[in-house]
Amino acid sequence: MTLVVGQVVGRGRISLVCDSKINWDDARRTNPYLEAPIKLIIIRPSLCLGVAGRYDPDQLRHVAEANPSYDELLRGLQTQPSTSFVVACLDEGTKLVRVRNGEVTEPTYDRVWAGDGNGYSRFQAAYESAKDHEDARWRLLASIQHVLNCAIEEVGGFHVRVGTTTDGFRYTADATMVPTERLDGTISVTPDGVTLSASFDAGDPFSFCCCPGVAPTIGACGYFLPQPRLGLLWRHRQPDYAIHVSASSVDEFVAKARRGFGQYLLSVRAPTLGQMLE
Repeated sequence: MTLVVGQVVGRGRISLVCDSKINWDDARRTNPYLEAPIKLIIIRPSLCLGVAGRYDPDQLRHVAEANPSYDELLRGLQTQPSTSFVVACLDEGTKLVRVRNGEVTEPTYDRVWAGDGNGYSRFQAAYESAKDHEDARWRLLASIQHVLNCAIEEVGGFHVRVGTTTDGFRYTADATMVPTERLDGTISVTPDGVTLSASFDAGDPFSFCCCPGVAPTIGACGYFLPQPRLGLLWRHRQPDYAIHVSASSVDEFVAKARRGFGQYLLSVRAPTLGQMLE
């Protein structure tokens, strides 16, 4: 399962947030975070798709590569009864809907969500508790981070956020911190490559820093982990899995993404663990 939330946050603007955890049926993929598709997919600047539930990663890639119209996308998603979706569109006005069990639902109070009901209940409670804060985007971010700290079985990992810019949808350059026990496996970087192994003490948290895709690959998204010196790279219109890139810094990760995979990312400074704990 998962949690995906989309909300209209102003005239012509939509913000979306989600977690990163996937519980695999496929025995070939054992890590629910580091081997997962990205759940918010920027198909083009005016169209973003959020995915909740079990969905074939190959189909996700096909949808992204096909670059369908809004109506074509909805028709295709209505044939997937085992998965729920959030669709955000900026073509000819702001459109935000949920597709579940073949039915398209309009937003309630400018918001739609898909995924785990328990996770959403906690999300809503956190959002209401921050009602004195005027920025709805901040409240969405704080609420998804609250849910990720609640150790819910169906929701976990790190958050991903998409916002509306003057150029359309873009991933947001956030940083987050995740306790190691939230991950099913840990990371080791060796000269032979990147593998999953026990390299962190239990409970020792580490940070993730999002490096959003920029033109011409706005659908690309990178997450850099400073402690294990690892970058996770989802390529433009290829959201089905993350490529693991060994790098000692954000700049090196961004450079390798461009030289090795043709993906253009924004270089964002990752905070140190001490800064994130302040």
